[in-house]
Amino acid sequence: MEEPGILDGFKESPLFFVLVLFASGASITLALIGAILGAKGHKLALLFGLLAMLTGFSALGVGLVAQTVLRAGTNAAIATPGLSANDRARLMAHGYATAFQPLKLALFTATLPISVGALAMFLHGAKKGFRQRTGPHKGSRHF
Repeated sequence: MEEPGILDGFKESPLFFVLVLFASGASITLALIGAILGAKGHKLALLFGLLAMLTGFSALGVGLVAQTVLRAGTNAAIATPGLSANDRARLMAHGYATAFQPLKLALFTATLPISVGALAMFLHGAKKGFRQRTGPHKGSRHF
């Protein structure tokens, strides 16, 4: 028996996958906006970077909750009386592998926005520190 893939996990529990993808998509969008603003030295880069990181971590949280709920469902199925030891082993192997799929997707999709959000916050701080050391340039609107 082969290990289930992400698509198999989506077929068995689509709600968790939709929540992970929604949070990750929002996080990616916020991270890109934060990185662009951070490169320009805008004050809102810090906010967008922080929001990107928070939504990225929320995607990871949804993945962890999904794994916990799906493993509990597998444990309940294994506890059914009348199953042979072979059936229990197959159910447990398949159920646990499928339960890991939402977390795997969350790890894959949330890593980039968390990193880019942190980068946006760093760029904001670096630009702010550079302006404080050199002072505003003539004709610059940044203070």
